[in-house]
Amino acid sequence: MATPLSYDVAAFNALQKLVGTQPRRFSLNMAVCSDASLRATLAQQLMAAWSNIEVVSFWPYSEDVFEHVHETLDEGPRDAIFIYGLDDAVASSADPVSLYHKLNVSPERWKAWFACPIIFWVDKPSEETLRDEAKDFWEWLTGHFRLDKVPEL
Repeated sequence: MATPLSYDVAAFNALQKLVGTQPRRFSLNMAVCSDASLRATLAQQLMAAWSNIEVVSFWPYSEDVFEHVHETLDEGPRDAIFIYGLDDAVASSADPVSLYHKLNVSPERWKAWFACPIIFWVDKPSEETLRDEAKDFWEWLTGHFRLDKVPEL
């Protein structure tokens, strides 16, 4: 018998609401989920519900997330943009100072180019690093969805 997925249902419902009710409104968001299979399952559920979600994988040895996404996507309305791979970039960036600097100066660029929720899917260690190292970027986050289930005490 398969073990049911364990995640924070309230956080996932809030993420669903963001995608479902604000598809034409810019926001920067972070979905934190350290379990890769759970992350994929939850993202698939969202993509099944809303067909106009774009998914972009960010390469770990690039330093400019915005430029990568901007060059990857065509213009057009979308329900949301999901960005994967930032945790790999945080863990293995050849020049982490440049990565964090470019994230810190990018929020106005995201806002100018994308009129939809931008959702960065990251693991817990990347969340902590970004909070500490990319503080200006962090301040722009509208939504912060911790999807990992908190163990009961």
